[in-house]
Amino acid sequence: MSSIEIRNFEADDSTQFTTKDVRFNHNTLETPFKTLDFNDLGSLRDIASLERRWLDKNRVIEKSRNVKLDTFEKEIDRPDAPFLSESYDSYKRIPVLSNKLILNTLTLSFNPCRIPDYEDNLGNFLDIYHGRSDILFVPNIKVKEYNPDTSKSEVAIKTEDYLNYVHCGYDSLKFRNSKPIFVPVSTRYGTKPTEKLVTEMLDAGYRNFWFDLEGRASVSVTAQLRKFHRVVDRQGLDDKVILYGSNIKRERNPHRSDSASAASDVLATPLGFDIVGVNRDTQSPWIGGNTGYTPPPREVTIQHKGRLFDYHNYEYVRYADYPDSRDVLNRYGINVTDLNRRPKFYSTFANSFELNMEFERQKYAMQYDNSLIKYLGEKRSITDKILKNFEKVSPRRETPKVTLNDFM
Repeated sequence: MSSIEIRNFEADDSTQFTTKDVRFNHNTLETPFKTLDFNDLGSLRDIASLERRWLDKNRVIEKSRNVKLDTFEKEIDRPDAPFLSESYDSYKRIPVLSNKLILNTLTLSFNPCRIPDYEDNLGNFLDIYHGRSDILFVPNIKVKEYNPDTSKSEVAIKTEDYLNYVHCGYDSLKFRNSKPIFVPVSTRYGTKPTEKLVTEMLDAGYRNFWFDLEGRASVSVTAQLRKFHRVVDRQGLDDKVILYGSNIKRERNPHRSDSASAASDVLATPLGFDIVGVNRDTQSPWIGGNTGYTPPPREVTIQHKGRLFDYHNYEYVRYADYPDSRDVLNRYGINVTDLNRRPKFYSTFANSFELNMEFERQKYAMQYDNSLIKYLGEKRSITDKILKNFEKVSPRRETPKVTLNDFM
Protein backbone atom coordinates (compact mmCIF):
# COMPACT_ATOMS: atom_id res chain seq x y z
CA MET A 1 0.00 0.00 0.00
CA SER A 2 1.25 3.47 -0.85
CA SER A 3 1.87 5.76 2.08
CA ILE A 4 1.40 9.50 1.87
CA GLU A 5 4.37 11.62 2.86
CA ILE A 6 3.66 14.99 4.46
CA ARG A 7 6.26 17.74 4.22
CA ASN A 8 6.48 21.46 5.04
CA PHE A 9 3.72 21.35 7.63
CA GLU A 10 2.53 24.74 8.91
CA ALA A 11 -0.38 25.44 11.27
CA ASP A 12 -2.31 28.61 11.99
CA ASP A 13 -2.05 29.92 15.55
CA SER A 14 -5.75 30.58 16.05
CA THR A 15 -7.72 28.36 13.62
CA GLN A 16 -7.52 24.76 12.38
CA PHE A 17 -6.06 25.94 9.04
CA THR A 18 -2.90 24.09 7.97
CA THR A 19 -0.66 23.87 4.91
CA LYS A 20 1.08 20.68 3.82
CA ASP A 21 2.97 19.24 0.89
CA VAL A 22 1.34 15.87 0.28
CA ARG A 23 3.38 13.39 -1.78
CA PHE A 24 2.44 9.92 -3.04
CA ASN A 25 3.27 7.84 -6.13
CA HIS A 26 5.28 10.67 -7.75
CA ASN A 27 2.39 13.11 -7.20
CA THR A 28 2.57 16.26 -5.09
CA LEU A 29 -0.38 18.33 -3.85
CA GLU A 30 0.04 21.54 -1.92
CA THR A 31 -2.82 21.91 0.52
CA PRO A 32 -5.35 23.40 1.04
CA PHE A 33 -6.58 22.21 -2.32
CA LYS A 34 -9.91 22.15 -4.19
CA THR A 35 -10.60 19.33 -6.64
CA LEU A 36 -12.40 19.70 -9.96
CA ASP A 37 -16.05 18.81 -9.42
CA PHE A 38 -17.52 16.70 -12.24
CA ASN A 39 -20.74 15.77 -10.43
CA ASP A 40 -22.86 17.86 -12.78
CA LEU A 41 -21.11 17.02 -16.04
CA GLY A 42 -23.88 16.43 -18.56
CA SER A 43 -21.95 14.97 -21.48
CA LEU A 44 -18.34 14.09 -22.22
CA ARG A 45 -18.60 16.57 -25.09
CA ASP A 46 -18.81 19.38 -22.53
CA ILE A 47 -15.21 18.68 -21.55
CA ALA A 48 -14.07 19.72 -25.05
CA SER A 49 -15.50 23.19 -24.43
CA LEU A 50 -13.24 23.73 -21.40
CA GLU A 51 -9.98 25.56 -21.97
CA ARG A 52 -6.97 23.22 -21.94
CA ARG A 53 -4.76 25.68 -20.07
CA TRP A 54 -7.14 25.67 -17.11
CA LEU A 55 -7.68 21.93 -17.16
CA ASP A 56 -3.92 21.52 -16.98
CA LYS A 57 -3.77 23.64 -13.82
CA ASN A 58 -5.77 21.16 -11.73
CA ARG A 59 -4.83 17.49 -11.83
CA VAL A 60 -7.56 16.07 -9.57
CA ILE A 61 -11.15 15.29 -10.60
CA GLU A 62 -13.74 13.92 -8.20
CA LYS A 63 -17.05 12.26 -8.97
CA SER A 64 -19.34 11.37 -6.08
CA ARG A 65 -22.37 9.11 -6.06
CA ASN A 66 -24.82 7.41 -3.74
CA VAL A 67 -25.09 3.64 -4.13
CA LYS A 68 -28.43 2.00 -3.42
CA LEU A 69 -28.84 -1.60 -2.35
CA ASP A 70 -30.13 -2.80 -5.72
CA THR A 71 -27.13 -1.23 -7.49
CA PHE A 72 -24.74 -2.83 -5.00
CA GLU A 73 -26.28 -6.28 -5.46
CA LYS A 74 -26.37 -5.91 -9.24
CA GLU A 75 -22.74 -4.80 -9.61
CA ILE A 76 -20.88 -7.17 -7.27
CA ASP A 77 -20.61 -9.81 -10.03
CA ARG A 78 -19.99 -7.46 -12.96
CA PRO A 79 -16.23 -6.81 -13.35
CA ASP A 80 -16.91 -4.30 -16.14
CA ALA A 81 -18.56 -2.08 -13.48
CA PRO A 82 -20.81 -0.07 -15.83
CA PHE A 83 -21.97 2.16 -12.98
CA LEU A 84 -18.37 3.39 -12.51
CA SER A 85 -16.85 3.01 -15.97
CA GLU A 86 -18.50 6.21 -17.20
CA SER A 87 -16.78 8.22 -14.49
CA TYR A 88 -13.37 6.57 -14.84
CA ASP A 89 -12.67 4.52 -17.97
CA SER A 90 -14.44 7.04 -20.22
CA TYR A 91 -12.51 9.92 -18.65
CA LYS A 92 -9.17 8.17 -19.05
CA ARG A 93 -9.79 7.74 -22.78
CA ILE A 94 -10.02 11.52 -23.24
CA PRO A 95 -6.47 12.81 -23.94
CA VAL A 96 -6.84 15.98 -21.86
CA LEU A 97 -7.91 13.92 -18.83
CA SER A 98 -5.73 10.84 -19.29
CA ASN A 99 -2.97 12.02 -16.93
CA LYS A 100 -5.28 13.30 -14.20
CA LEU A 101 -6.05 11.74 -10.85
CA ILE A 102 -9.68 10.66 -11.10
CA LEU A 103 -11.35 9.96 -7.79
CA ASN A 104 -14.64 8.18 -7.23
CA THR A 105 -16.15 8.60 -3.77
CA LEU A 106 -19.11 6.42 -2.84
CA THR A 107 -21.76 6.63 -0.14
CA LEU A 108 -23.83 3.54 0.59
CA SER A 109 -27.44 4.50 1.25
CA PHE A 110 -28.04 1.24 3.13
CA ASN A 111 -26.46 -0.75 5.96
CA PRO A 112 -24.26 -3.41 4.26
CA CYS A 113 -23.84 -5.30 7.53
CA ARG A 114 -27.41 -6.57 7.15
CA ILE A 115 -26.59 -8.41 3.92
CA PRO A 116 -25.85 -12.16 4.20
CA ASP A 117 -22.12 -12.84 3.73
CA TYR A 118 -21.62 -9.09 3.64
CA GLU A 119 -17.83 -9.27 4.01
CA ASP A 120 -17.47 -11.40 0.86
CA ASN A 121 -19.94 -9.26 -1.07
CA LEU A 122 -18.24 -6.07 0.11
CA GLY A 123 -14.88 -7.50 -0.94
CA ASN A 124 -16.21 -8.27 -4.43
CA PHE A 125 -17.65 -4.78 -4.74
CA LEU A 126 -14.42 -3.09 -3.62
CA ASP A 127 -12.30 -5.27 -5.93
CA ILE A 128 -14.27 -3.77 -8.82
CA TYR A 129 -14.06 -0.27 -7.34
CA HIS A 130 -10.29 -0.56 -6.77
CA GLY A 131 -9.47 -0.24 -10.46
CA ARG A 132 -11.68 2.80 -10.95
CA SER A 133 -10.29 5.39 -8.60
CA ASP A 134 -6.71 6.71 -8.45
CA ILE A 135 -7.07 7.37 -4.72
CA LEU A 136 -9.18 4.89 -2.78
CA PHE A 137 -11.97 5.70 -0.34
CA VAL A 138 -13.67 3.13 1.82
CA PRO A 139 -17.31 3.99 1.00
CA ASN A 140 -19.16 5.90 3.66
CA ILE A 141 -22.45 4.60 5.05
CA LYS A 142 -25.52 6.74 5.66
CA VAL A 143 -25.84 5.86 9.31
CA LYS A 144 -29.29 7.38 9.59
CA GLU A 145 -32.31 6.28 7.61
CA TYR A 146 -35.71 7.86 7.23
CA ASN A 147 -38.56 6.09 9.00
CA PRO A 148 -41.84 6.92 7.24
CA ASP A 149 -43.82 5.71 10.24
CA THR A 150 -42.27 8.24 12.62
CA SER A 151 -41.27 10.83 9.95
CA LYS A 152 -37.84 10.95 11.58
CA SER A 153 -34.30 9.87 10.82
CA GLU A 154 -33.10 6.98 12.94
CA VAL A 155 -29.65 5.44 13.46
CA ALA A 156 -29.31 2.45 11.14
CA ILE A 157 -25.88 1.20 12.21
CA LYS A 158 -24.14 1.22 15.58
CA THR A 159 -20.67 2.71 15.91
CA GLU A 160 -19.17 -0.74 16.64
CA ASP A 161 -20.60 -2.14 13.40
CA TYR A 162 -19.53 0.98 11.49
CA LEU A 163 -15.97 0.56 12.75
CA ASN A 164 -15.90 -3.14 11.88
CA TYR A 165 -17.20 -2.27 8.42
CA VAL A 166 -14.38 0.27 7.94
CA HIS A 167 -11.77 -2.31 8.99
CA CYS A 168 -13.26 -4.84 6.58
CA GLY A 169 -13.32 -2.35 3.69
CA TYR A 170 -9.79 -1.16 4.38
CA ASP A 171 -8.41 -4.71 4.52
CA SER A 172 -10.06 -5.50 1.20
CA LEU A 173 -8.67 -2.40 -0.55
CA LYS A 174 -5.11 -2.72 0.77
CA PHE A 175 -4.57 -6.19 -0.76
CA ARG A 176 -1.85 -5.86 -3.44
CA ASN A 177 -2.46 -2.15 -3.54
CA SER A 178 -0.23 0.79 -4.43
CA LYS A 179 -2.78 3.58 -3.94
CA PRO A 180 -3.45 5.74 -0.86
CA ILE A 181 -6.58 4.76 1.09
CA PHE A 182 -8.87 7.14 2.98
CA VAL A 183 -11.25 5.85 5.63
CA PRO A 184 -14.62 7.54 6.29
CA VAL A 185 -15.72 9.21 9.50
CA SER A 186 -19.47 9.66 9.51
CA THR A 187 -20.61 13.16 10.45
CA ARG A 188 -24.04 11.84 11.46
CA TYR A 189 -22.97 10.57 14.88
CA GLY A 190 -22.70 12.76 17.97
CA THR A 191 -19.43 14.05 19.39
CA LYS A 192 -18.85 11.17 21.82
CA PRO A 193 -19.30 8.45 19.16
CA THR A 194 -17.06 10.50 16.85
CA GLU A 195 -14.35 10.63 19.51
CA LYS A 196 -14.60 6.86 19.95
CA LEU A 197 -14.43 6.21 16.22
CA VAL A 198 -11.47 8.51 15.61
CA THR A 199 -9.53 7.21 18.62
CA GLU A 200 -9.89 3.59 17.52
CA MET A 201 -9.09 4.44 13.91
CA LEU A 202 -5.89 6.25 14.92
CA ASP A 203 -4.96 3.33 17.17
CA ALA A 204 -5.44 1.04 14.16
CA GLY A 205 -2.88 3.09 12.23
CA TYR A 206 -5.18 5.05 9.92
CA ARG A 207 -3.89 8.50 9.00
CA ASN A 208 -5.97 9.48 5.94
CA PHE A 209 -9.54 10.44 6.83
CA TRP A 210 -12.57 11.29 4.71
CA PHE A 211 -15.45 13.36 6.09
CA ASP A 212 -18.54 12.89 3.93
CA LEU A 213 -20.80 15.84 4.79
CA GLU A 214 -23.71 14.34 2.83
CA GLY A 215 -24.88 17.71 1.52
CA ARG A 216 -24.56 19.73 4.71
CA ALA A 217 -22.79 23.07 5.21
CA SER A 218 -19.23 22.91 6.50
CA VAL A 219 -19.94 24.77 9.75
CA SER A 220 -22.76 22.35 10.58
CA VAL A 221 -20.19 19.69 11.52
CA THR A 222 -18.02 21.94 13.68
CA ALA A 223 -18.61 19.89 16.84
CA GLN A 224 -17.49 16.64 15.19
CA LEU A 225 -14.47 18.35 13.63
CA ARG A 226 -13.40 19.87 16.95
CA LYS A 227 -13.61 16.43 18.53
CA PHE A 228 -11.58 14.99 15.63
CA HIS A 229 -8.85 17.62 16.03
CA ARG A 230 -8.80 17.19 19.80
CA VAL A 231 -8.16 13.45 19.51
CA VAL A 232 -5.49 13.95 16.83
CA ASP A 233 -3.77 16.66 18.89
CA ARG A 234 -3.91 14.53 22.03
CA GLN A 235 -1.94 11.83 20.23
CA GLY A 236 0.53 14.31 18.75
CA LEU A 237 -0.36 13.44 15.15
CA ASP A 238 -1.23 16.88 13.76
CA ASP A 239 1.46 16.70 11.09
CA LYS A 240 0.73 13.06 10.19
CA VAL A 241 -2.99 13.23 9.42
CA ILE A 242 -4.72 14.29 6.19
CA LEU A 243 -8.36 15.37 6.22
CA TYR A 244 -10.42 15.17 3.04
CA GLY A 245 -13.93 16.66 2.93
CA SER A 246 -16.51 16.29 0.17
CA ASN A 247 -20.24 16.44 -0.57
CA ILE A 248 -20.17 19.87 1.06
CA LYS A 249 -23.10 22.19 0.60
CA ARG A 250 -21.94 25.11 -1.53
CA GLU A 251 -23.86 27.76 0.43
CA ARG A 252 -25.02 27.81 4.02
CA ASN A 253 -28.65 28.85 3.46
CA PRO A 254 -29.28 29.32 -0.26
CA HIS A 255 -32.57 30.78 -1.49
CA ARG A 256 -33.52 31.24 -5.12
CA SER A 257 -34.92 34.68 -4.36
CA ASP A 258 -31.62 35.97 -2.96
CA SER A 259 -29.10 37.65 -5.20
CA ALA A 260 -26.22 36.42 -3.01
CA SER A 261 -25.85 33.55 -0.52
CA ALA A 262 -23.23 33.05 2.18
CA ALA A 263 -20.56 30.55 1.06
CA SER A 264 -20.00 27.29 2.92
CA ASP A 265 -17.31 25.33 1.05
CA VAL A 266 -14.65 28.05 1.36
CA LEU A 267 -14.99 27.78 5.15
CA ALA A 268 -13.84 24.14 5.11
CA THR A 269 -10.16 25.11 5.32
CA PRO A 270 -10.20 27.13 8.57
CA LEU A 271 -12.12 24.16 10.00
CA GLY A 272 -9.12 21.98 9.19
CA PHE A 273 -9.82 20.29 5.84
CA ASP A 274 -6.72 19.77 3.71
CA ILE A 275 -8.53 18.79 0.51
CA VAL A 276 -11.98 20.11 -0.41
CA GLY A 277 -13.92 17.87 -2.77
CA VAL A 278 -17.23 18.07 -4.58
CA ASN A 279 -20.32 20.05 -3.62
CA ARG A 280 -23.69 18.48 -3.00
CA ASP A 281 -27.09 19.75 -1.94
CA THR A 282 -28.99 18.17 0.93
CA GLN A 283 -31.14 15.28 -0.23
CA SER A 284 -34.45 15.20 1.62
CA PRO A 285 -36.55 12.04 1.76
CA TRP A 286 -39.28 11.95 -0.88
CA ILE A 287 -42.79 12.11 0.54
CA GLY A 288 -45.43 11.05 -2.00
CA GLY A 289 -48.68 12.79 -2.70
CA ASN A 290 -49.73 16.01 -4.33
CA THR A 291 -47.80 18.73 -2.54
CA GLY A 292 -48.92 21.48 -4.87
CA TYR A 293 -45.29 22.28 -5.69
CA THR A 294 -44.79 24.54 -8.68
CA PRO A 295 -41.26 24.59 -10.10
CA PRO A 296 -39.71 28.05 -10.47
CA PRO A 297 -39.19 29.61 -13.91
CA ARG A 298 -36.20 28.24 -15.81
CA GLU A 299 -34.38 31.58 -15.69
CA VAL A 300 -34.58 31.62 -11.88
CA THR A 301 -33.16 28.09 -11.70
CA ILE A 302 -30.32 28.97 -14.07
CA GLN A 303 -29.36 32.02 -12.04
CA HIS A 304 -29.56 30.06 -8.79
CA LYS A 305 -27.37 27.19 -10.01
CA GLY A 306 -24.97 29.43 -11.92
CA ARG A 307 -23.71 31.51 -9.00
CA LEU A 308 -20.10 32.70 -8.95
CA PHE A 309 -17.83 32.92 -5.93
CA ASP A 310 -17.13 36.43 -4.62
CA TYR A 311 -13.99 36.22 -2.48
CA HIS A 312 -14.40 39.78 -1.18
CA ASN A 313 -17.52 38.84 0.79
CA TYR A 314 -17.42 35.02 0.81
CA GLU A 315 -20.70 34.82 -1.05
CA TYR A 316 -22.02 33.07 -4.13
CA VAL A 317 -23.71 35.62 -6.39
CA ARG A 318 -26.05 35.23 -9.35
CA TYR A 319 -23.86 35.77 -12.39
CA ALA A 320 -26.32 38.38 -13.74
CA ASP A 321 -25.88 40.37 -10.51
CA TYR A 322 -22.14 39.83 -10.03
CA PRO A 323 -20.16 42.87 -11.27
CA ASP A 324 -17.12 40.75 -12.15
CA SER A 325 -19.03 37.94 -13.88
CA ARG A 326 -17.88 38.89 -17.37
CA ASP A 327 -14.24 38.91 -16.27
CA VAL A 328 -14.62 35.56 -14.49
CA LEU A 329 -16.32 33.86 -17.44
CA ASN A 330 -13.80 35.27 -19.92
CA ARG A 331 -10.94 34.16 -17.68
CA TYR A 332 -12.05 30.55 -17.94
CA GLY A 333 -13.29 30.65 -21.53
CA ILE A 334 -16.94 30.06 -20.57
CA ASN A 335 -19.64 31.56 -22.77
CA VAL A 336 -23.08 32.47 -21.50
CA THR A 337 -24.77 30.00 -23.86
CA ASP A 338 -22.95 27.07 -22.24
CA LEU A 339 -23.53 28.51 -18.78
CA ASN A 340 -27.28 28.73 -19.41
CA ARG A 341 -27.29 25.17 -20.76
CA ARG A 342 -25.33 23.59 -17.86
CA PRO A 343 -25.23 26.32 -15.17
CA LYS A 344 -24.12 24.11 -12.28
CA PHE A 345 -21.25 22.42 -14.14
CA TYR A 346 -19.71 25.52 -15.75
CA SER A 347 -20.07 27.75 -12.69
CA THR A 348 -18.58 24.97 -10.54
CA PHE A 349 -15.64 24.68 -12.93
CA ALA A 350 -14.88 28.40 -12.60
CA ASN A 351 -15.49 28.39 -8.85
CA SER A 352 -13.00 25.54 -8.34
CA PHE A 353 -10.17 27.78 -9.51
CA GLU A 354 -11.55 30.81 -7.69
CA LEU A 355 -11.53 28.79 -4.44
CA ASN A 356 -7.98 27.58 -5.01
CA MET A 357 -6.88 31.17 -5.49
CA GLU A 358 -8.69 32.11 -2.28
CA PHE A 359 -6.92 29.29 -0.43
CA GLU A 360 -3.64 30.90 -1.52
CA ARG A 361 -4.84 34.20 -0.03
CA GLN A 362 -5.73 32.39 3.19
CA LYS A 363 -2.27 30.85 3.22
CA TYR A 364 -0.65 34.26 2.77
CA ALA A 365 -2.81 35.77 5.54
CA MET A 366 -1.76 33.00 7.90
CA GLN A 367 1.91 33.42 7.13
CA TYR A 368 1.75 37.23 7.28
CA ASP A 369 -0.38 37.63 10.42
CA ASN A 370 0.13 34.18 12.00
CA SER A 371 -3.66 34.05 12.13
CA LEU A 372 -6.61 33.85 9.78
CA ILE A 373 -9.09 35.30 12.26
CA LYS A 374 -8.58 38.92 11.27
CA TYR A 375 -8.73 38.11 7.55
CA LEU A 376 -11.88 36.03 7.88
CA GLY A 377 -13.52 38.61 10.12
CA GLU A 378 -13.36 41.14 7.29
CA LYS A 379 -15.68 39.06 5.09
CA ARG A 380 -19.24 40.39 5.07
CA SER A 381 -20.94 37.00 5.28
CA ILE A 382 -18.93 35.87 8.33
CA THR A 383 -20.57 36.91 11.58
CA ASP A 384 -18.98 36.76 15.01
CA LYS A 385 -21.00 33.61 15.66
CA ILE A 386 -19.61 31.92 12.54
CA LEU A 387 -16.10 33.10 13.40
CA LYS A 388 -16.19 31.15 16.67
CA ASN A 389 -16.42 27.90 14.70
CA PHE A 390 -12.81 28.30 13.57
CA GLU A 391 -11.17 28.78 16.95
CA LYS A 392 -8.32 26.36 17.44
CA VAL A 393 -8.79 23.40 19.74
CA SER A 394 -6.74 23.89 22.89
CA PRO A 395 -3.94 21.31 23.14
CA ARG A 396 -4.50 18.49 25.61
CA ARG A 397 -1.64 16.12 24.98
CA GLU A 398 -1.67 12.77 26.73
CA THR A 399 0.89 12.44 29.49
CA PRO A 400 2.29 9.18 30.83
CA LYS A 401 0.47 7.80 33.85
CA VAL A 402 2.62 7.76 37.00
CA THR A 403 1.91 5.25 39.76
CA LEU A 404 2.35 6.09 43.43
CA ASN A 405 5.42 3.82 43.59
CA ASP A 406 6.99 5.64 40.63
CA PHE A 407 6.29 8.99 42.29
CA MET A 408 7.83 7.91 45.57
